[in-house]
Amino acid sequence: MSCARPRMAWFFVGVGVGAVVSLLLAPAAGEDLREKLASSAREGAENASQRSRETVETISDFVDRGREKINKVVNKEEDAAEEGRSQLNDYA
Repeated sequence: MSCARPRMAWFFVGVGVGAVVSLLLAPAAGEDLREKLASSAREGAENASQRSRETVETISDFVDRGREKINKVVNKEEDAAEEGRSQLNDYA
């Protein structure tokens, strides 16, 4: 599954390049071509922005889960250390 994401990204890059090339090679008036290119650029920018937000959200969730796990381990260790100190004081 880790290889699927880069392949999908390259697929979409290829789709974008193909779209631009097809627009450049298709017979159309200059104004129409410029509008199509601008529209494609806007769509590409919107898609990239959306993917960026999704990636940031995914990474943020991952970091939060990691932080929670680390805090649980630290709390367990602190509890164990406190229990050890308590037992040491009981025997001393």
